Amino acid sequence: MNRRNGVFLACVVVVAGALGSLGWAQSAPKEKGKVLEVAKVHATAPAATDIDKTVTLDGLLVKKGPQDWSAEKGATIEGFVMQVETDRDGDIVVFLAPAADQTDSKQWVLAEVPPDWQKAAPELSKVSLHKLYGKQVSVTGWLYYDNKGDQDPRGTLWEIHPATSITAIAH
Repeated sequence: MNRRNGVFLACVVVVAGALGSLGWAQSAPKEKGKVLEVAKVHATAPAATDIDKTVTLDGLLVKKGPQDWSAEKGATIEGFVMQVETDRDGDIVVFLAPAADQTDSKQWVLAEVPPDWQKAAPELSKVSLHKLYGKQVSVTGWLYYDNKGDQDPRGTLWEIHPATSITAIAH
């Protein structure tokens, strides 16, 4: 490694560490001590110009490869809340399905609300999100491809993370 690359890598590590200590960055995968990737931080909700209007819950289930959508874009999807859980990292995970009676998790898409967003908006709190169980909702946030590398019971590794707005659809 030449000096220039070493300095760049050191800067990436320092920035990633600083963001992580502020709770703004997801943990970056490491290999042999090198930071391979620093996740883009989404500290703001997507603007109207950031929204990919072609994204739907059904679309995420059909086009589910890592190149099918852009993690640089936001999306608004509609679905029924099948489950609400709290992840180990404090994120609230909302499981969405295209139909109220869809129990097959291969037809579910996740929306995750990190702790910072839970604190920022009362409608994204744990209590508020649990009240949405069984209801049809509209979810807006950033597209994220969660490539865990293990077997996953979901129908797609694409999710809305962070979800910046989740509202019940009135009928």
